[in-house]
Amino acid sequence: MAITINDNFNNFSPKSMDNKYMVSGLTRYATVAAANAAIPGAYRHLGLTVLLNTGGGSQEYWYKEGTADLDLVIKDLSYTLANNGLTKTGSTIQLGGTLIQATTINGGASYTLKSTSSVTTSIPTVEIENTGLGVGLYSHAVSGTGIQGNSNSGSAIVGISVSGIGVVGTSGSGAGGSFSNTSGSTNTVEVGLQIMRQTTTAAVGVGASIGFSVEDDSGAAWSAGAVYSKWIDVVHATRTCEIGFTGTLNGLPVNLVAITGAGLITLAQGLSNYANDAAAAGGGIPINGLYRNGSVIQIRVT
Repeated sequence: MAITINDNFNNFSPKSMDNKYMVSGLTRYATVAAANAAIPGAYRHLGLTVLLNTGGGSQEYWYKEGTADLDLVIKDLSYTLANNGLTKTGSTIQLGGTLIQATTINGGASYTLKSTSSVTTSIPTVEIENTGLGVGLYSHAVSGTGIQGNSNSGSAIVGISVSGIGVVGTSGSGAGGSFSNTSGSTNTVEVGLQIMRQTTTAAVGVGASIGFSVEDDSGAAWSAGAVYSKWIDVVHATRTCEIGFTGTLNGLPVNLVAITGAGLITLAQGLSNYANDAAAAGGGIPINGLYRNGSVIQIRVT
C-alpha cells in the first residue's frame, strides 16, 4: 500500500531518485530496447519516465499510453500539432492530411515536387479530386510546359469530369495542348490522342467530339465547329460509326459532312445547283469549288 510522508526527500547521492530513471540510477540507457529490457513489465506504470542517450544528447522517454515495450516513446510535452496537409501520429509527423488553407509550395529556380510510383495496376501516381465546382489541377508556366505527362504504355494524362471539362490547356503564344506518341513500331498508325465517351446505356447517336471555340468581335469565344464520331449501329458484333464535321453559319451550328464506316458520304448542306462554271462563279463558288448540275457533281476550273 502507499506510504505517507509529511516532507520531501533530500537525496545526497549522485543517483536518480527513481532507480529505474537511469541504469542503476547512474547512467543513461543507450536505446529504447535497453530500457525496456532493464525494466520488467511488472515494475512499469503509466507515466514512468526514463533518460536515454540519443547520441545527440539526453532525451526523456516515457510509457505514455501503456506499459508495453511499444508504449515507450519520446516525452514531448510541447503538444506539437500538425494540420494543413500533415498528420501527427504519436511523435511522428507525416505528409498526408486535409488542407485547411490555400497552400503554396515554392520550389524556387532549382527544386521540383516529384511523385514516383512503381505500381503495375491502374492506380494513378497522383490523383486530385474536386467534388465541387472548382478546378481539380491547375498549372501555370510562363514559357515552358504547364503539365507534361510521359508514359511507356499507359495513359500519360487522364482528365475526367462529370459535367465540366476533363482537361484544359491554355497558352499565350504556344500550343494549348500537345500530344505525342513515340512508339518505335513502323508502318502502323498509333493513337496520339484518344477521346472516350461512356454512358450508362448504349444507343444509336451516342458519340464524342472535338469542339473548337474561337473569339469573335464580342470578346468571347464561341463554338466554331467540331469533329465528331457517333454510333449508327451499337450492336457489338456489327457496330458501325459515323464520322463528321460541323460548322457555324450565321451564328448557328450546322452539319457539314458525314462519313459512315461503310464509306458512304453525305454532304448535309448539299451542293448548289448551277449550269456551268460561269454561273457557279456568279453564285460565289471559288476555283476548285464543287457544285452540281442536276445530279452531276462538277468542279469549277474557270
